[in-house]
Amino acid sequence: MERRLVVGLGNPGRRYEKTRHNAGFWVVDTLISRHRISVSEKPDAHVGSWMDHFPSDATRGTPDRYIEVVVVKPQTFMNRSGDVAFSLLHRFHLLPSHLIVVHDDLDLPCGKVRIKTKGHSGGHRGVASVIESLGSDQFQRIKIGIGPNPNQDAADYVLSPFSVDEIKQIIGAIARAADAIPLLLEGKIDAARRVCSALGSQS
Repeated sequence: MERRLVVGLGNPGRRYEKTRHNAGFWVVDTLISRHRISVSEKPDAHVGSWMDHFPSDATRGTPDRYIEVVVVKPQTFMNRSGDVAFSLLHRFHLLPSHLIVVHDDLDLPCGKVRIKTKGHSGGHRGVASVIESLGSDQFQRIKIGIGPNPNQDAADYVLSPFSVDEIKQIIGAIARAADAIPLLLEGKIDAARRVCSALGSQS
């Protein structure tokens, strides 16, 4: 059976759970809920060895009947997300191309969703951490637009909550991103992009 890794980026703890920077966590939570992937605070022994060194909320499930998926929300904070990604790829003998990273994007309008198959971090510290840890940028990303705010420092802005109007846009974006992940797992990139571009989103 093939295996893939899906990593949603964010910061752990109640202080950050409703902030813009945690959009990647929200997508993973939606994926887990939709596919009824059970969540346990104590992962099984097969996953436990790396959990001891790189704490994260991790679940294992099979959204696709032919592909086993390890779904992760790193608990190392954004700028050390690469530690978890590297450890898991090594643990399961996977390549960077077997990885999907889901994260917020400051440069995309709020509610837009875009798929990227490789390239630089675009200034996102979590993505930069993954690239540095893997020594490669050859992994897929699903980017959730949170919209720029020229009137606020970027570091403060990404750690602020969405407005009421933005929440409506983000809920749709999260749903489309979760729809796209099973398609990416099957290698259907064009179909995944069409899903992401629905309802006015850009791919």
